[in-house]
Amino acid sequence: MVIGSILPTALWSDDLLINLKQAGYSFELQCNSFGEFVERYNTESGIDIIITHIPNSDQFSQIGKLKKLIQGVKIIVIAEEVLHEHFEASLGNGADGYFIYLDDLTMLYYALEHTLNGGMYIAPQVSHFFIEYIERQQLNSVDKFNARDLFLQYQLSDREIEIARLLVQDQSYAAIADQLCLSINTIRNHVKHLYKKLGVHSKYDLQEMFSD
Repeated sequence: MVIGSILPTALWSDDLLINLKQAGYSFELQCNSFGEFVERYNTESGIDIIITHIPNSDQFSQIGKLKKLIQGVKIIVIAEEVLHEHFEASLGNGADGYFIYLDDLTMLYYALEHTLNGGMYIAPQVSHFFIEYIERQQLNSVDKFNARDLFLQYQLSDREIEIARLLVQDQSYAAIADQLCLSINTIRNHVKHLYKKLGVHSKYDLQEMFSD
């Protein structure tokens, strides 16, 4: 798997870099800023996941810009401390994972693996924020869609819960893609992981699962 990073040098550990490379990861771009990353990126980079640090509140839009730049890329935000607003802004702008730098850095390997396999890594220190966050989302048009239950029972990500709700409402991939400002291929990828986690094989199965 190929990693791109937008991190200040102070957040990198040489030992971590060596361990990730030994685990089979390669690093295509290691940049200190969003601007540098965009300038150096080319479509042949083959980046699967980006690790980024977002210190300022006016920079969260970079997550969406990166996802438009690289279709299907996963993004993990690395934070230096536990801040509720920072966490919610990261997820609200499309982050696929949230890692606290104070964690054992060997956990970053797990965070990468979990996220690349369709999950959403959430640092233990902010797990209670995540429950609160998904419960506030407007996911109640189908009564049986309880965000807390879906997260705890099936480990669905915020995005997967949102897509599941729209599928149960019988919306097409195209309509969902348009509503969420994502490509149809990205929706298909989310649905693939969603079905696998729920143990279903079609939209009909999903609708049956959540029917009265």
